[in-house]
Amino acid sequence: MEIKLGVKGTIELDMYVVWNGAPMFIELQRNRYTLKVMQAKIDRYQVYYDSKEWKSFTEQFPFILILSHTRYNIDTGNLGVYQAKDIEDFINNYF
Repeated sequence: MEIKLGVKGTIELDMYVVWNGAPMFIELQRNRYTLKVMQAKIDRYQVYYDSKEWKSFTEQFPFILILSHTRYNIDTGNLGVYQAKDIEDFINNYF
């Protein structure tokens, strides 16, 4: 089930969690997507960031964690985006 935070065409995240005080949006990518598809997904997060709608539930914009066996060379702009193959890989590489 994907969580939609607005009208069709906005972000559709798989999970929202707060871990060790840090809010994060989690994208679980079981399938391999094209770079164009993944860039469009990140671009929607940028639009959501710019809208400031997220301030209704958190003070800090959540960082984005993409869990996938594929690493995407995406332009993340000013968003905090992390990529890892699984949670263990994320912890080992970023903590």
